[in-house]
Amino acid sequence: MLLTTSDGGETYDFPSGVWPMGSIEVYSTKVRGNLLRPGTEWDRNADYTWEGDKIRIPNGKTKTFSDGPYARYMVGPGTISASVEPTLKPASVNILLVATAAALWADRGGMKDPQPFLRMAQQHWAGDGSTQFGIYGMLSTQDAFRGMEAFPSGAGGILDGVDGSAGY
Repeated sequence: MLLTTSDGGETYDFPSGVWPMGSIEVYSTKVRGNLLRPGTEWDRNADYTWEGDKIRIPNGKTKTFSDGPYARYMVGPGTISASVEPTLKPASVNILLVATAAALWADRGGMKDPQPFLRMAQQHWAGDGSTQFGIYGMLSTQDAFRGMEAFPSGAGGILDGVDGSAGY
């Protein structure tokens, strides 16, 4: 999706105020654009800092793009109703909706015990504690490098990060 700016290229907003879930990829253009490097505000090698519903060009700088930037991301599921089905992904997560709905049904009026349904939801979510990871384990390990934007991209040498133009 195309990101737009209203402040001359200091920040770029996601369409419709979307807050992406998980990680995002930002490209300089839509077709064959360079992948921009995420980072922190203090990382001089970072192309952008992700701030919820927008990205910011770090270090108080601005940047304009000829056709972009474009971002790839996931959006959260919408509101579920009688006419709108769940959009949770992966589809196996929908079992949590069923188990929770059954527990709520069982609890209404105190006619049934909701604990079997709650245990089923817990087992699907967290696994059995020994051999199964559950949905949480699967989702939490799918992006092993999430958080790496907090580390500078340099080679890690002793002078990495030193600005040579300052007359050292």
